[in-house]
Amino acid sequence: MSYKIGQKILPNWSTSENSSAIALTAGTIETTTGDIEYTDACLRYGSNTLNDESSKVITSVDDIYSLSVVIKPKKVTMKIKVYLYDSNDVLESQIIDIFYVLGDSTDNARVEKSFCFKANGSYDTIVFQIVRADVTDLLVTTETMEFIGSSFTLYKLSNQLEGKTVKKLGVQSTPGSKFCANGEELMIGRTGFYEIDFDNINLSFCCPTTDGSTYIIDYQYNE
Repeated sequence: MSYKIGQKILPNWSTSENSSAIALTAGTIETTTGDIEYTDACLRYGSNTLNDESSKVITSVDDIYSLSVVIKPKKVTMKIKVYLYDSNDVLESQIIDIFYVLGDSTDNARVEKSFCFKANGSYDTIVFQIVRADVTDLLVTTETMEFIGSSFTLYKLSNQLEGKTVKKLGVQSTPGSKFCANGEELMIGRTGFYEIDFDNINLSFCCPTTDGSTYIIDYQYNE
C-alpha cells in the first residue's frame, strides 16, 4: 500500500487563536452538612444544578478539549478534583485530574495546571470539587476555604491533521513543550523531538498546547 507524507509548520503557537473558547459561568460553592463546616465544597462551573441544560459544555464525544486552571488559595491547603458528569445520570463520572493547592500564611500560594481530555460516553458537564486537604486542621483553626483569585479556561482544540488518519507522527518543538495526541497530552523531551510509530493504532488527532512555542509536525498516512 502506498502512502503520503505531510508536514505542518506552526510558528508561535496560540491556543486562543487556533481553538474555540467555551464560556464557563461560575456557580455557587456548595457545602455538605455536618458538624464541621467547609469539610467538602464543590465549585461547579456552568450551572448550580448538574442536569440543567446550561451546564453542558461537552457537545460531542469526538471533540478534544484543553483545560487550564489557575488557583490562588487563602491559607488553606486544598485538594481539587476535576471530573465530568453525565447530566442524565449524575451517579457516573469521568475523572480528568486530581491535584493539590498548598496554602500558606502569606497568601502567596499559586498553582497552574493544564490538561487535555476527551469525554467518554455521554459525559457533558464539567465539575471542580474542592476539598480541604487536612480535615484535622479544621478543629484548631477557623480558616475557611477562600480564594484570592482563580481562573478556568476551556478550549475545544483544533485538529492539525486535517481529517487524516496517520500511522507515523513526528513533532518538533522546544523541549518541555506539550501537544495533544488522540486526547492524551504529551511532553517533548530534551531532544526537542517526539516520534510516534503505530502498529495497530490509528492516530487521528494532533494539536499543540503550549503557547509561544513553534511546532513542526511531520506525519505519514495512507492514500
